[in-house]
Amino acid sequence: QHQLEALLALALSQPLEARATAVELLDAHPRDPRLVSYARQTIGIVLRDAGDPHGAIVELRAAARAARRTGDSDRRGDVLATLGVAQAQANQTRAALATFDAALHLTRGLTRARVLLRRAHVLIPIGRVHEALADLRFALATTRRAHDELWQARCLVHRGWAFMTIGEFDRAESDQRAARALFARVGQLHEAAWVLNNTASLRWYRGDLPVALELLDEAVAHFSAEGHVPLNTSLVRAHVLLSAGLAPEVLELVEECRELTSRDPLVGAELLVVGALAALEIGEPELAIRLSEGVSSLTTELTRGSWITLAPIIALQARSVQERTNSERLRHAARTADELPSRDPLFPLTHLLVGRLALDSGRPELARRHLSAAASIRGNVPPLSRVTGHLAAALCTQLD
Repeated sequence: QHQLEALLALALSQPLEARATAVELLDAHPRDPRLVSYARQTIGIVLRDAGDPHGAIVELRAAARAARRTGDSDRRGDVLATLGVAQAQANQTRAALATFDAALHLTRGLTRARVLLRRAHVLIPIGRVHEALADLRFALATTRRAHDELWQARCLVHRGWAFMTIGEFDRAESDQRAARALFARVGQLHEAAWVLNNTASLRWYRGDLPVALELLDEAVAHFSAEGHVPLNTSLVRAHVLLSAGLAPEVLELVEECRELTSRDPLVGAELLVVGALAALEIGEPELAIRLSEGVSSLTTELTRGSWITLAPIIALQARSVQERTNSERLRHAARTADELPSRDPLFPLTHLLVGRLALDSGRPELARRHLSAAASIRGNVPPLSRVTGHLAAALCTQLD
């Protein structure tokens, strides 16, 4: 049992070796449902993390069928949780959430905690962060009681990610630091590279762009050793480059990754949004519109991630160069901004975009309201938000 669990961990730390071992296991024991379930689950994890969620789903459904034959509800629930993550990556969010419900119905104790962690992985990028934090609270407490350092580290990584999305940067950094120490202790170097990736995001949010780039280079070196650099790493690099004023380099990176966006739709959609902002910055409205409109083909109605909701606002901004903005669309953009909580890291940028759009559309009162909202975020906030706030304040003076 311990060796089989170790094979699943190997899928994340040394995926090529894990897949080869799983294939050998299938060849040697094709009729043992427990072994088959672990082997197929391992192959599914490797395919999913290599950017092939549809291939992963095929393997994981086979793993689930084998797990059902074991009569072990925890084994079946664990496989279903892995399947749920692959379904979400394949843009099948509704199916993924139903799969997690089934997995939770089957599991208890430590296995249930592992299912909740993976559900949190799906909930965070679709904007259901507080639900994810509730799942992680239970999962982290359970893994600590069980002295399971590997899954404890995974819980901390995800809680840090959740904290980052709601602007709790100090708590996020503390969790990432603790997770990296645990991953190093249990030998999960590939997952430790993900911590580098996440810490680079934090450094970007805080405006420490050179350190963010150094961390990304270090993460790429670790990922490349296994032959696959996640699309998310390119996304973080695009954010950093845009913040550094290097819009042409952002567009080059987006073009390099364009064919990969469908393999990880939520990450791919955000990358297109960053590209659209870069296109706006260098005066390419047509390109900004194309990139913004590409987002809708990658996301579903269940997706409410802040960056993705910027896409229609950016498209409106780009179109305003050529034509007067439709009043209803402007009102919709304003509602999108108004729905964001002030702690959301995108609060100032969203209000700035809507304010500029209203300014260009001859709506000074609406412009003042949104620019004032963006300008209000200039105190104890990350440097990038502070810069956005100062820009909004400067635009407000045009209305005085």
